[in-house]
Amino acid sequence: MNRKYEVIVGNVGVAYAGDSWHEALRVYGDYKRQSTRGYGRAAGEGVVLLRNGNVKFEHAEGQG
Repeated sequence: MNRKYEVIVGNVGVAYAGDSWHEALRVYGDYKRQSTRGYGRAAGEGVVLLRNGNVKFEHAEGQG
């Protein structure tokens, strides 16, 4: 697996895939806020940050 980090959003799909932990964490936080606040395509959706295919952080769908 070439990509170390991935951020996957329920209604969006893969929002980030790359080698930067800081960028992955930033993207995860942005989509988590959208999900929690109920705006944008990520409103109410689940958001997951993976490192080498393993879940590091997860925001469940509908969690507020």
